[in-house]
Amino acid sequence: MLPGGGAKGYAHVGVIKMLDSLGIVPDFVVGTSMGSIMAGMYASGYSGEEIARLTRRFNIGNYIGRYYPRPPRAFMITGATGAGLLGSQLPGTPLPVILLKHGQGSVSVQTSIADEGAINLLLTALFIRGNLIARGNFDSLSTPFRAIGTDIHTGQRIVLDHGDLAMAIRSSMAIPFVFDPGKVDSLELVDGGLSENVPVKLAREMGATRIILSTLDATHGLDSATRVAEKGTLDMMLDRIFLDTHPPLGQNDIEIRTDVHDVGNLDFAPEVVAKLDQRGSDAARKILPGACLPQRTRNIRPVPPLSAAIVTPNTPPLTMAVLRHSVRPRQNSFKSLFRPDPPHPKASQLSLDTVQIRMAYAGTSGVLHALWLDPLRTPGDSVVLDPKIEWGSQKTFGVGAAFDNDLGGQVWIGLANRRAKWGGLPAMEAGGRVTIGSERQEILASFRKSIEDVHYSLSPFLLLMVGRESEPFFAIGPGGVTAEVQLPVFSEQLIQLGFDVPIGDNWTVQLGPLLRNWSGGLSDSATHPTPTGIAVRFGAGNDTYVRYGRFDWELNQRFARGSGRASFVLARPFAKLTNTLRAGGVTAHAPYSQWFLLGGVDGFPGINIGESVGTWTASYMADLAKPLFGPINFQLTGMTGTVSRSSEVNIGGKWLWGTRIGIGSDAQIGTVRFQYGLASNGRRQWFARVGRWL
Repeated sequence: MLPGGGAKGYAHVGVIKMLDSLGIVPDFVVGTSMGSIMAGMYASGYSGEEIARLTRRFNIGNYIGRYYPRPPRAFMITGATGAGLLGSQLPGTPLPVILLKHGQGSVSVQTSIADEGAINLLLTALFIRGNLIARGNFDSLSTPFRAIGTDIHTGQRIVLDHGDLAMAIRSSMAIPFVFDPGKVDSLELVDGGLSENVPVKLAREMGATRIILSTLDATHGLDSATRVAEKGTLDMMLDRIFLDTHPPLGQNDIEIRTDVHDVGNLDFAPEVVAKLDQRGSDAARKILPGACLPQRTRNIRPVPPLSAAIVTPNTPPLTMAVLRHSVRPRQNSFKSLFRPDPPHPKASQLSLDTVQIRMAYAGTSGVLHALWLDPLRTPGDSVVLDPKIEWGSQKTFGVGAAFDNDLGGQVWIGLANRRAKWGGLPAMEAGGRVTIGSERQEILASFRKSIEDVHYSLSPFLLLMVGRESEPFFAIGPGGVTAEVQLPVFSEQLIQLGFDVPIGDNWTVQLGPLLRNWSGGLSDSATHPTPTGIAVRFGAGNDTYVRYGRFDWELNQRFARGSGRASFVLARPFAKLTNTLRAGGVTAHAPYSQWFLLGGVDGFPGINIGESVGTWTASYMADLAKPLFGPINFQLTGMTGTVSRSSEVNIGGKWLWGTRIGIGSDAQIGTVRFQYGLASNGRRQWFARVGRWL
């Protein structure tokens, strides 16, 4: 019996591993919430080691807990650097405080707690094997299985024993205010922990005479006040869902208690998952060897080949097309510019592992909210699927905000429509963003081919931008004191035509000609005030390994400019280290608006943002976050970097070193920092920021 407990449920994997090593095979398995995921995978025929490998590969933690809402592409400036000195520093992806989505006749608020679309497709991927074996009947799995849900209207326990295996498990783990209710047989279901988190009663009803219960000990003898102080109010609320209450166990029953009191319900960090796995194994090792349980060989039912699956004739053509696209490889559109892609492999040639990867990836585009295979009960060995599609939201509205003690305040509003139509024109993805800040104001609009597939493909785009900025400029005054100088307002207009070119699953290239026009600031408008040129951007991201990179290059009649940024995260049980590298260079004839800030919009410890500016730059920042209490971290930032205004010195100029120390947090509005900074040149200054700067 595997009860729920959010991320703590990964301790069940260690218990299953120990059962496997001792040859102990249960007659059936029952799970609630996160426990239903582990029980469902075991019932599908996976071993404990295979479950551990799959949950690492398809980590639900990438889309729950500290997940940030993913804004649509229309909110982002693409293909060319932004307006003015602040806008040209590769500031990053807009992070909305509020993201409203409209689709299928309803409006929903996307929070930072979970990305439902990605999680739904990930569950479908994990349970393809179980669905092919069960064919709608959970008694037909390698080990009979039951999940528990709760009727949202009556509060009654609902036992899930048939239908789509992924949908049943998704319903069992539908934590209120985190996930929408699941729908099974016209019932709306929420997390099973609300009605029977520890499924001992159901096991007795199914005829169990001896129970093996994997208990998640979340209290460890601590009172409520102490647990709130250590873990926060949200975790305590979730603990109320995952109550450890059940009928008394008999003297022949076995309870394995794993200490999980120091783990948050939504903490899916890889190092935490590994720790829970080990704790579960250690707890089971103390109990199971002496329990005198019978041993036998586990019977794993064969998986029907994918080529044996039949889709019902009444399946809509568009659903069929999406189903095919979700299991075919993503095209390398860059290569397809020069030669056609090779034919896609037939279903009979696709491995289950390959289909799982592609199905999980299909949930990251935002086009799909869910794809349920819904196998039907049929006589014989045939597998009949009646797939159900839930489309992602068509319209999105977002609001973001940030504050910085150097740059002031900033607010932006974004609107996007994934399938906008005008007259007889083909559907297109259209949208834009308006940014209003103390230093910078900008209007951005973009138009591109609508995504008709479950992944991005080669797409033309049009980008329009108008911006104005009070560029930060500092000069050394009397007595060597640095003072900010008020420059004329810089204004710029930009238009670009180009192509989005996906390369594999993680890389995207954007390229195309552009036309700029600028005036004011320190720009010399007498020399090509309206230059034409070409811009190229390479972007890469990997949510699994938390690695991101971007490189921009532009060549026009006035200047040539290249800049890049790469970041990667090293997460350890005691702290998280975020590493960021920046480098860039621009020719001497570029206007001041295209120069580089030392440290970009993150600034440099002890120095005002904009105080150290040059035509060449390079920097490295290491940001260490160690949890203190609740969401508050001890924040230590180290940085080194250089800027140069000489075409001969480039990045070989004088390097500065600096550090900031203070507290911080990763909130839905972005990073929160309050630190004191020191630089190797003797400068020192407080740094305060709330939100992600654009």
